Amino acid sequence: MTTKQVSAKNNPYRWQQIPYGRVFNNLTISGSREGCLEISQINGESLMETAAAAGARVAIFDGKNQWYALHDGPFCRKHPGLGARDLVAEMIESGRKRGIVYVPYLPVDCDLRAWEEHPDWRIMDAQGKPCQDAMPRVCENSPFRHYIANYLRDLAARYDIGGFWFDGLGVSTSCYCPWCRNGFRDRYGIEAPVSAEANPGDWRDWKAYKLELTESVLAEFMEAGRSVKPDLPINAAWVSGARGADQKWVEAFWLWPTAILQVMRGDTGAPAEFYIPASQYAPNYPISLTVQELRDRAMTSISCGCIPNFTLSAAPKALDIVNREIEERAKWFVDADPVPYVGVVFSENSRQLCEKEEFKDGPTFTLYGAVKALLEEKIPEMCLSDHNLEHDDLSVHKVIVLPDMGIVSPQVAGKLRAFVENGGGLVAGFRTSLCDHNGNVDSDFSLSDLLGVHYRGRMSDVTQLTPWALNPLTGIEEPKTTKAKLLRLGSHPIVDDQVIRDAKSVEVVPEFRRGFPSNYDLAYPGEMFRIEAFPDTEVVAWEEFQGEGKRWPFITARQFGKGRVVYVAANLCFHYASHWTWPYVRRLITNSVRWAAAGNCPPFEVDSLLQVQATLFRQRGTGRHILHLLNAPDPQGYPPFTRQTWYGHFTSFGRQREDVAPISDIRVRIKGKFGQVTVVPGRNVLPAIERNGYTEVVVPRLDTHVMVVAE
Repeated sequence: MTTKQVSAKNNPYRWQQIPYGRVFNNLTISGSREGCLEISQINGESLMETAAAAGARVAIFDGKNQWYALHDGPFCRKHPGLGARDLVAEMIESGRKRGIVYVPYLPVDCDLRAWEEHPDWRIMDAQGKPCQDAMPRVCENSPFRHYIANYLRDLAARYDIGGFWFDGLGVSTSCYCPWCRNGFRDRYGIEAPVSAEANPGDWRDWKAYKLELTESVLAEFMEAGRSVKPDLPINAAWVSGARGADQKWVEAFWLWPTAILQVMRGDTGAPAEFYIPASQYAPNYPISLTVQELRDRAMTSISCGCIPNFTLSAAPKALDIVNREIEERAKWFVDADPVPYVGVVFSENSRQLCEKEEFKDGPTFTLYGAVKALLEEKIPEMCLSDHNLEHDDLSVHKVIVLPDMGIVSPQVAGKLRAFVENGGGLVAGFRTSLCDHNGNVDSDFSLSDLLGVHYRGRMSDVTQLTPWALNPLTGIEEPKTTKAKLLRLGSHPIVDDQVIRDAKSVEVVPEFRRGFPSNYDLAYPGEMFRIEAFPDTEVVAWEEFQGEGKRWPFITARQFGKGRVVYVAANLCFHYASHWTWPYVRRLITNSVRWAAAGNCPPFEVDSLLQVQATLFRQRGTGRHILHLLNAPDPQGYPPFTRQTWYGHFTSFGRQREDVAPISDIRVRIKGKFGQVTVVPGRNVLPAIERNGYTEVVVPRLDTHVMVVAE
């Protein structure tokens, strides 16, 4: 975890370098009669007493909520239920007595006074009408941004706070207020586009414009606080692609946190703060999570090099248990960076422009499937963003995985070609480089010369089998089709795998009765492209049953310069996450990565069950390596998800873990020579042997999470 140790005990902002003991609670209470009664029964003493019982070192509670300020001041209206009381002052004083730092939670996209007094500041839809919302949402591109900046200066001057914790940061692409419309017209000379589908080129500019505004808003808000308190810590809700100075990013993502936290970590180069709902986070489900579920989510965050932050909505004693367990591990978080090997790319640009369905969740499934497969087979991986591809040195990785990155800019394309020419491995899938800069499908891959294939269109979803086949149930001959692609496998390390070759079902009666040809090797149920391979590109697997005498490559492999390239004409990673978690799909993914690595030894190896997740970090300046082992029922740490949504997000309805089955005798090999290897917690020294350039130990027991520390 990339944080700086602060030795001065009297440093008021030292809390940001302590990666445990963080609790959060929203005081989202309106000014209704019931709301006034509710807030009158809340005081700083009771809030901080509960926070202390949860093991808090830092308490992030509202300084203002979506309607009102909870303190005195000249800007936002004070909550009418407080009367003469100042709840922020109460929390600061009560927290100080308990050694708890108070950090105000500040939604910077809502304010009742601004909303009522300045209708033109309101967020508006494409028809110029205020967006329907239960909260008074105001656009941060309007003069409201200066109103909030002045509020922040006053707040920082008036109170002894530990920092700012912004929510609602960002100028939304769905806002068409006069300030957004006019600013866009002045910048680009065109009217604001209505949607990506209707105006794809203009939408790309609209997105870039809103992202630039978001960065300028963040800079203004940070300057406002730091003009009063120069070193004031700033935490802000993560906006993919936004670049800031030295704020910490926060995410409350309730899909699959491992992959998304890794994207945040790679994108920003710093540990994210993972906001963890400690109750069933859905309307009218006030149900606390179990201790084990809280532990799973905290240790998932730690294993990604990120800081867990709990809502104060579970039993305080449960949160205290988990916070103490995090504290035991804290020493090994500091100044630790992930060790690169395989970089899996998540492109927010492609997600926004290439996806046409409402939720745009296909790329998220794809990312999850890629990470899930690699974690299960203990292939060291980390997630990268568009920013990483554009600005970072790719040579630190041995393999780059582009599971379905539709848009590849000329700048990134040049870096990828150089990366492979110099010995790197590339695994690309499906639409990678097939879309233009507006997200529309092009006539061919822009990386065709690197991938070694040409695009020839989509394959039919239906494969016609024998014209007539005997129905074994009725005894009647009838037409026969299947939605599966029937594949043949060549001889290549990617497919020379017993798990893959055993995936075909065995018929105990002649297959012609069911209409299937007898000479296929594998059935793949997903969609597939028709591609044509270059003469120097090896076809590893192919489809040959949709056209007489025509073979359509499914997986290809080639040498390019000193490196290797694999292309898959299907979205294996999406299907491994969302539909078909069959072992052969995972092996096609992981074998492709292994082959592309071309003998470059991984930084660690772990022999254990699929459910054991492993991630490796290196502490700067020490030579110390920390290997995290996480025992999760699913390598993402969360239970299965349904399509049921809350405010457009997936919700984690599923079985909560109450206990854990320990795993024994996990054999671990870390590349390099180390004098001592211990397991944390406990600091028990593990007997180690050196073998083939690795230091090998056996971890005797893994419950939920341990760290193997090699130094």
